[in-house]
Amino acid sequence: MKVSIKSKKIQENYIVFNTDNKEYNIILSKDNKTITIDIKNGKKKVKDSEGKEYTGEIKYDYTDTDIYLTGVNITDSEIDSSELTIGKEKYTKYNFKITKEKFNKIMNPFNIEAKTDGNGYTYIDKNNHIYLINYNISGINVNVSYTNIKNK
Repeated sequence: MKVSIKSKKIQENYIVFNTDNKEYNIILSKDNKTITIDIKNGKKKVKDSEGKEYTGEIKYDYTDTDIYLTGVNITDSEIDSSELTIGKEKYTKYNFKITKEKFNKIMNPFNIEAKTDGNGYTYIDKNNHIYLINYNISGINVNVSYTNIKNK
């Protein structure tokens, strides 16, 4: 999963390789520097961009990879949808509205709060798998792409 969160308050870009919600390899990118976090059996190993172990606390919880799914609302009868092709893959794009309350729950781990309701869209493939989610609300933009990456 790749995530990009951008607002005036925060700019986070990270990739999470998640194995059965038990093991995580998280790669954070900021200011041309990379921090790698490996979590296995509840133990965290953090390395800076030079490969040196880092002992500081991790600012946010990056392991809840399902939280971004909670804002997707494509059951509303007023949903606008369209078909599109990216590369060789065909997707259905669904545009939807998201309440500030639901968005704020999603962004709670990052201490971000929206003041108004907003919009989102998602791309779903022919197997009903979510490929991409985008939320745009109160000047905050969140992009999440889900991929079935087996190997890094």
